[in-house]
Amino acid sequence: MSADVEKAKSALFEFLSAMKEWNNKFVPLVTQSGLAANGDQAETELRPIYEKYLATVNQGPLIFSVGYPPEYDSDAEKVVSTESPNARKVVFETLWTHPDYPTSTQKHRFTMVNKSGEWRLHKEEFYAENKWKRVFFFPKPAKKYD
Repeated sequence: MSADVEKAKSALFEFLSAMKEWNNKFVPLVTQSGLAANGDQAETELRPIYEKYLATVNQGPLIFSVGYPPEYDSDAEKVVSTESPNARKVVFETLWTHPDYPTSTQKHRFTMVNKSGEWRLHKEEFYAENKWKRVFFFPKPAKKYD
């Protein structure tokens, strides 16, 4: 594996770890007090993670959820294929396995793009229609929380 591919993979797994840590911090807070009571703090702590690792960042309000198992988990996500179509792009196809139900898996595809020497990501999920669909981290909601 080339040095660039290793750096892209490292950035991906740093993102997954940061997201898991963020999720695990806010699950008990949201469970006890609800999202409305902790939403501003959760968003404040999530935004720097997005700005560091995502290829596209919208400055509007974030829509997010926390729960078990974490949606992003470096321990549950395994790379099953790697493709590097050019020096600025690496595509990792992964398989996420539920920590309690090893037969429950999801396919993900993370496209890593080198922007000014830093690896940034886009995420897609594989759906039953046999299609990849991009995951949008920053939708444009009418309101901040439900």
